[in-house]
Amino acid sequence: MTTEETITVLQKIKPIPCRGDSKSTTHLLQTLALDKAIKALEQGDVLDKIRAEIEQLHHHPKLDFINTDKVVDMALEIIDKYKAESGVSE
Repeated sequence: MTTEETITVLQKIKPIPCRGDSKSTTHLLQTLALDKAIKALEQGDVLDKIRAEIEQLHHHPKLDFINTDKVVDMALEIIDKYKAESGVSE
C-alpha cells in the first residue's frame, strides 16, 4: 500500500461525531490520533522530496569546488536518521 493510499484510508475512517455538538471525547481522540498519523505520513513524502533534491547536488556545477559527494552523503544520512527515528518510511 502506498503512502497516498494509506492517507486516503485513514481519512475515510475518521469518526463522525455521535452527538450534534461534536464533543464526543472518544471520537475527538480518535480524530486527533488519525490526523497525527496522516500528518506523519505526509511529512515522509516531504522528506523524500528533500532527499531527491539533495541527491541532485552531486552534479551541481556551482559546487564543483567542494567535495559534494561527502556533503550530500552526510545530508542524506541526517534525513534517513530522522525518518528512522520517526518511523516514517515506505
